[in-house]
Amino acid sequence: MSDTSKVVLFVDKVHQGQQQLDSWIEKQPHIGGVREIEEDGVRIAIDLRTQQRRAVGVNLRTADEKKLQMVFPEARDCPTLGDLHVHLPEAKSSFDHGGLSVPVKETVNFPDIVLVGHYLFSKQAFRWVQERLVRDADDGGIRSLLLDNFGPLELHLDAGLEPAMSSIIADRHKHPEKILVVVVREAFVDVFKKKHALRDDDLIDFRAVAAQ
Repeated sequence: MSDTSKVVLFVDKVHQGQQQLDSWIEKQPHIGGVREIEEDGVRIAIDLRTQQRRAVGVNLRTADEKKLQMVFPEARDCPTLGDLHVHLPEAKSSFDHGGLSVPVKETVNFPDIVLVGHYLFSKQAFRWVQERLVRDADDGGIRSLLLDNFGPLELHLDAGLEPAMSSIIADRHKHPEKILVVVVREAFVDVFKKKHALRDDDLIDFRAVAAQ
């Protein structure tokens, strides 16, 4: 790749192509950033540098008290299912979160919680994620950096990977040796480009990088 100051875009088509992304990650000897996966209804962020894992969110359709404690390990921050049903009655509903009209809500009852469709996310957990993204963006030994992913949190609330994501993308020219890969939900590609003032010629299709 001749210009690594460009952003490599991996378009997430409802989790299609994830195996190709994981295969590419395994081949990178000096990779940093965070990969997000889902296991049994719990969203988990994996620090690619250390393989440390942190639960960041939970699917309310399959949530139980144990899963809530994984995402909100501090007892004072951890809601019960009963609390959620009282204070977040909309959390019992199902939403289509494949498009841009995803309901995104913060609540005064649970200041550490963001509700996105039928998922609850922890702001504290995402602070942990952002610390690792900034750490690896500034590390000259990291040659590939993964930001997974841009979606409703980043678009509507400047939460999730924000503001670290915006800072890393804006400063990418300071680290031309890094391959910067950003995972973006398919429905969010245009707003991602607009938010970060990226033109088509600022982007590289992930498939072209994976084929090298």
